Amino acid sequence: MARWQSRSDLRACAQYRLPRGRPGNWRRPRRFTISEKIYSFSVASRHARPSSHPRLHLAGARLRRARGALCLWFTPLRSVHANIALPLEPLTSDRLAGFVGALDEINALADAAPGFVWRLQTEDGDATAIQVLDDDRLLINMSVWTSLEALADFAYSSDHVRIMRQRREWFVSMTQAYQALWWVPAGHVPTVAEAEQHITHLREHGPTDYAFTFRTPFPSPSQPTLPHLSNDLTCPA
Repeated sequence: MARWQSRSDLRACAQYRLPRGRPGNWRRPRRFTISEKIYSFSVASRHARPSSHPRLHLAGARLRRARGALCLWFTPLRSVHANIALPLEPLTSDRLAGFVGALDEINALADAAPGFVWRLQTEDGDATAIQVLDDDRLLINMSVWTSLEALADFAYSSDHVRIMRQRREWFVSMTQAYQALWWVPAGHVPTVAEAEQHITHLREHGPTDYAFTFRTPFPSPSQPTLPHLSNDLTCPA
């Protein structure tokens, strides 16, 4: 019987298998493509279950974490921007008439802006009827963009600036963080509950990779380089 000199010899021989009924016909098994390997790894990790054995339990947990990191690496991410505001008076008042009248123009600018993906709205075409943070007075605006650069260009370089220069005439100047940014996989539709969680986290912990600001951006997991944003990203109001 042949004796293998080392484990490397055994592994080298294991690359070949002998088909049944055809002795002596050695052939190399089919090589899998990168996409097939990623898919099989994803399926195997999805069905991994915790084990009573400590080592197996740890291996399963590591496999599931690796699958999550792998999905983030190969899945395009989108930038989410959530902003809340407290009007000085009800939307039906004369003081807020200018803001209410400019809503359609602001939303049309966003819909036509490069990099725009989605925005929060009801059947009326805006989000003024959506409640946030258990406060009927607060308004919320939330949108998804292909990149932070595209979002920053719209917020600080388009006609949106001209309209929002009147912000102090319409809204209370908030001392706490009132807007937050974070990353989501392409195709994910963020909810109001997510916006509340990210804004609250930003207020309590400051900018992190979970919730950050234009002044302190964090790169997406799939592209670990900081976005190129302008140094002048101050509120136009």
